[in-house]
Amino acid sequence: MLRALIFLPLAFAQFGNTNLGGSVGCVVTKNKLFSSGNYIRDLSEPEVKTLIQYKKDLSVFRKKIADAFDNVENIENSPLKNSTIPPMPIRPSMPSFCIGADTTMYIFAGCSVQNYKVYIGKTFARNLDQKERGKLDKFIRQMKENESKAAKDQNSTPTALQKDLDLCMEL
Repeated sequence: MLRALIFLPLAFAQFGNTNLGGSVGCVVTKNKLFSSGNYIRDLSEPEVKTLIQYKKDLSVFRKKIADAFDNVENIENSPLKNSTIPPMPIRPSMPSFCIGADTTMYIFAGCSVQNYKVYIGKTFARNLDQKERGKLDKFIRQMKENESKAAKDQNSTPTALQKDLDLCMEL
């Protein structure tokens, strides 16, 4: 009974908020780029062309997946005992504008920063000033350097990278 009481709130937490559309990931509407629910910018002409090609590639991918599921019964009923499942098609790569520096969100205690804008929860608080932008850029470079070092040296320990960042304070 206790397990059911613990599971029930988790189930409602998962499905209670039905308006999640556009609040997670990369979203484009009428050539306007959003990331994590925040407006980033309008797409450039080459990015629009990339988006059109991505949609076509994604459609082909989904068709291959649907065809594979439609053919599962044929494989199961095959007279050959050693029939194999066909390889999964490769999903098209996310367009680069979805994984750029302006769409990356950095989460700190008390706030998040995306595209040089500070958010408290989902509410826009302010733009970073030039000095803060420089500190954030330095933080990002150091973080990437540490990731490279950690990949090479399994015994490396993380450093206090954000000690110079004072973008918000949770009390």
